[in-house]
Amino acid sequence: IFHLQIEQAKALQEGGIDESSREWMEPDPISEVELENNPKVFTMSYEQRAMDLDALTAPEGHVLTGLKLRKLGGHLNLEIQVTPIKFRSGELLKEQSIWIANDNTPATTRPRKLMPIVLPD
Repeated sequence: IFHLQIEQAKALQEGGIDESSREWMEPDPISEVELENNPKVFTMSYEQRAMDLDALTAPEGHVLTGLKLRKLGGHLNLEIQVTPIKFRSGELLKEQSIWIANDNTPATTRPRKLMPIVLPD
């Protein structure tokens, strides 16, 4: 089972964070009963077993505010949510948040490249 866990903290002026607000966010629990027929759960199979590992970057003047996995063409694909921040005040402009991902699939003009894992542990 893969799940994402992030650490969050309150943004302060000039790129700082409030260390006292720093905390790891626990993922929502999913019971065994909820594993079947749940749109939040992706079950890998022989045909759908790829995971896209991308280096996604927030544009300048933005901070990372969200993270999720999605199903894209039978692959598990990473997306990040980024939000503009007022550098001087640390205020987030939440209404301007956007999601960023790498949407390349085997069917696109720039397909992904296979990264073989030789002798995995």
